[in-house]
Amino acid sequence: MTAVSYWPVLATLAVAIVLGLSAWALRLQVRLLQQRAAATGNPDGEGDGRCAERHAEARRDLTEQLHRLAQVALAGDVNLSEACIRARYLLDHLDPAQAQRSDFAGIYQHYEAISGFAVRSARTALSPLERRRQDRAREALEVLNAASVQQALQAVLKLAP
Repeated sequence: MTAVSYWPVLATLAVAIVLGLSAWALRLQVRLLQQRAAATGNPDGEGDGRCAERHAEARRDLTEQLHRLAQVALAGDVNLSEACIRARYLLDHLDPAQAQRSDFAGIYQHYEAISGFAVRSARTALSPLERRRQDRAREALEVLNAASVQQALQAVLKLAP
């Protein structure tokens, strides 16, 4: 064979390689679209109202948790300090702007008043005398802030899911 006769073979081989790589890339693209579709629940593989549905569901869950917390706190089954700690975090996750609402001011004010007290492992590390001192101070703050916290918990019950 002469040098001229190799060109058609090389050209055919080059075209075959390009077609093979193109087919492989197309297969990867299809697989990626299928993975996106499975992740979003959309057969097109693109985002749809699924994110909005998840957000609405999360909002309903947070509101339901807040309602239950407010009910047990108002019934006296959990102390007001514990309720304020939990409610503050739930309200912040529901909407960070909730802290600005005057309806919930009692929760945030009481939380700020008790935020300096030791909790969890720091509390167990305290001496019994110091622990009692903090408990008395916290209980005094609960009595002092009870009306505003209970009013804020009533406002929590009015939140729509």
